[in-house]
Amino acid sequence: MFAACSTPRAPDPAPVEPTPSASATPAPEPAPEAAPATAEAQKLAPNFTRPRQGWSVYVPPDWELLGEQTDEAPNGATDLTVFGLPEVWSDLEAQNIANAIGVHAVQRFVDAAGTPGDAHAFRIEFTVLHPDLPHTEVNDGPRTATRGVVNWQGLDYEAQLEFVVRGRMGYVIAFHATPGTFATNYPLFRKFSDSLELFDPKQD
Repeated sequence: MFAACSTPRAPDPAPVEPTPSASATPAPEPAPEAAPATAEAQKLAPNFTRPRQGWSVYVPPDWELLGEQTDEAPNGATDLTVFGLPEVWSDLEAQNIANAIGVHAVQRFVDAAGTPGDAHAFRIEFTVLHPDLPHTEVNDGPRTATRGVVNWQGLDYEAQLEFVVRGRMGYVIAFHATPGTFATNYPLFRKFSDSLELFDPKQD
């Protein structure tokens, strides 16, 4: 979770409309109406990948890779990758705010039968180990998810976590934003999360 402030940018000038040509030309025939885009067509092609962790995702060019780290946890090794979003103005906080989105890739231990379980089981497993994270389930997205308020360095942030499982790997897509910027940047988080693709982790 990262917050920053800076002077708001002035809006770009409005584009100048071209002067119509004096010569008359036949009006073009109307183009056929395009078919509505499907959810699959709207999905953005991944351009950032972590082969050893088995995931790839689309990252907009104006986002920043803030850092990566690996931790050992009771349920397995966790690799965390964090991206910073461009600053947006918040009327509530009266400053520019930079939100963060992270991907946790967890190499999970499983039971004796080797059954990794589903995303719901992984959510319970993850939140038990991280009691400071949101536990309230939400059902307005395509994945098992939780949402709530977390406190970081004395400040409250809204957070949404989405959980997905592939084999023995569990993934958490985490979005943290201030109360005044959550709704503004949520559509960017939605596109990011929807572009996530999973595959078998590659070994060196």
